[in-house]
Amino acid sequence: MPRPRSLPKSFYNENFKSLAKKQTHHRVKIRLMAMHHIQQGHTYANTAKTYLVNINAVNQWIARYKKDGIKGLNEKPHTGRIGLFAKHSLTKIFDSIIEMNENKKGGRIRLIEIDQLLKNKFDIHYKNLNGVHNLTNRLNISWISSRSKHPKQDLEAQSLYKKLQTKGSRCPACGHRLKQS
Repeated sequence: MPRPRSLPKSFYNENFKSLAKKQTHHRVKIRLMAMHHIQQGHTYANTAKTYLVNINAVNQWIARYKKDGIKGLNEKPHTGRIGLFAKHSLTKIFDSIIEMNENKKGGRIRLIEIDQLLKNKFDIHYKNLNGVHNLTNRLNISWISSRSKHPKQDLEAQSLYKKLQTKGSRCPACGHRLKQS
């Protein structure tokens, strides 16, 4: 028979079940449901088995509840590397890359150019181009490989060429005979 656990009286006054129903974060919801399970008289070991967690986790949840109450069961900030985009939204970066693509005169945008844009405009520094490539994948723009635009292209000459091609004349730019259809 397991030894009796000492829980604060406020523990038995809490309505963990209704709090769990209102909770949106899945980890907090599991913690609250586990507290309800213990409130019903189940052991820590049984609760751990029911919610597929280690018994040490249940012990930690109880200790956090004893120390901070319901707030102790909420998610704590996670450790880890701070993202490069903390200051800038991805939509601003996305818009800048698209604008860069539209304003480019000839050729394609390369990762090196996107890396320069990120350094100059957003003060985001990648160690290598793999990070830039991952960013373009995350933004769903790694497909950008627009058709090259020759810097000396003349849209008027192209439209005139298309018109004359149907008439069977000569090309005004170079003078060669156009095919007749």
